Amino acid sequence: MREFTITIQDYNYYNDFSELSDYLYSLNGIEEVIITQTDFVTINTKYNEKFINDERIRYEILAFFKLLNYPSIYTFDKHQNKTLSFTVNYRVCCEMCYGNIVYTLIDNKGVIKVESDFYDQYWKRLGETYYIKVYYDPKLINKNDLKKLKEEIDVYG
Repeated sequence: MREFTITIQDYNYYNDFSELSDYLYSLNGIEEVIITQTDFVTINTKYNEKFINDERIRYEILAFFKLLNYPSIYTFDKHQNKTLSFTVNYRVCCEMCYGNIVYTLIDNKGVIKVESDFYDQYWKRLGETYYIKVYYDPKLINKNDLKKLKEEIDVYG
């Protein structure tokens, strides 16, 4: 069994996530769903990778919230062991640029997890530097690919 956690902005301001939970449970391979809401919505899923993968789960969650065309992912975790990490500091101008960075990272098979203080600090420190910590699996991403990835996300910073 695999695990996938995604934290998104809740632009629709849902108060009851039972519909999302029911919908995710209806997908073949979903074994467990835990949804928590603070300033953001965190959806933790456990799933059977023979039937579904984290990309499909992400798609279904974003489609449910009608956020497929808007970079709304705050953080994610693919829950894999033995990762290395690097931290980058960016002066990201807005949530769109930050969201595009996260989308670039989540689409990379070698990137396992992303943490950041962007939304925690955004309104307090508008226009200042934020950190993004990227965890990756060195077996899935080599040094050259890692360098290219850093260059690609540097476009937004």
